[in-house]
This record gives sequence, C-alpha cells and structure tokens, in this order.
Amino acid sequence: KEPFFPYVKVFTIDGILIKSLSPENTSGNISYYTWDGKNTAEEIVANGIYLIYCESKNIKEIKKVCIWR
Repeated sequence: KEPFFPYVKVFTIDGILIKSLSPENTSGNISYYTWDGKNTAEEIVANGIYLIYCESKNIKEIKKVCIWR
C-alpha cells in the first residue's frame, strides 16, 4: 500500500490557486508543510487574506491566513 499525503493548496480569497504545496517532512502518519508566501512563479504574494485548503482521506478543511509584511 502506497503512503497517502494530504493535498495542501493555497488560494486567494476569490478562489484563484496560488500554490500547491508538497510535504517537507513526513514522520509516520504526520506530514509537515510550509508556505513561503510565494506563488508558483516564486513571486512574493501581496498582503491579504489567503485560504489554505487541505484534503486527506477523511478530511476536507479550509483555514484562513493573513499575510502582513
């Protein structure tokens, strides 16, 4: 059986995909993700509210984050 990693994606508040994240580190059933505040073109995103969407086998969850520099 292959391991399953949750999908983690960053969207604008309008639903535009900014970046899909890959796990940096995996330990057992725990995966760690970090978003560097950049889009897929490696440009720093503007200040504002962003949505983090996480989907795994049993869960679909959205969290809001605020970028303020």
